[in-house]
Amino acid sequence: MADLALSPATTTVGLIELVLFHEAPAPYFPGYNQALSFEAMRLMRQVLKNRLRHPGPFGAPHARDETDIIKIKSQFGAFAQAPNLPVAFMQNVYDILRTANNTAYPKQAIFIQHVQNAITAATETLPPSDLIVANLYYWRTHGYKGPGGRSRLYKTLQGLDFYTQNL
Repeated sequence: MADLALSPATTTVGLIELVLFHEAPAPYFPGYNQALSFEAMRLMRQVLKNRLRHPGPFGAPHARDETDIIKIKSQFGAFAQAPNLPVAFMQNVYDILRTANNTAYPKQAIFIQHVQNAITAATETLPPSDLIVANLYYWRTHGYKGPGGRSRLYKTLQGLDFYTQNL
């Protein structure tokens, strides 16, 4: 089997994959649940799609694709520098890929599935219909302050809080 790899960070799919890897809990996360982590990845992708449909309130009135949404300063941290992301910032991605490609690691299959889930969430045209939430616009690390305003907590998954808002 060929080593698993993500798409180049210079592509829209590659940048989405990196966001999902950076933000979604990995298999070494305490209480990790593969199905819930995959659902969280899909919800993050839904947030990106929704912001692309209504980019103005998020500082990207001329956004053409998810890359333009991800690279907005103050929205996704170091991703504003993409594709030139700091090595330290990318360490989590490298560690997950290295583990997924390590045939000697006893839990390799869990990491392989995590990588495949990120690729699927980044590339699928539409998630399952029960995960399509038209007004889902935010996620935050659980325990951090929500986005405020008219936003409402929609769901908490694997240490991430997802918020809806009527624009």
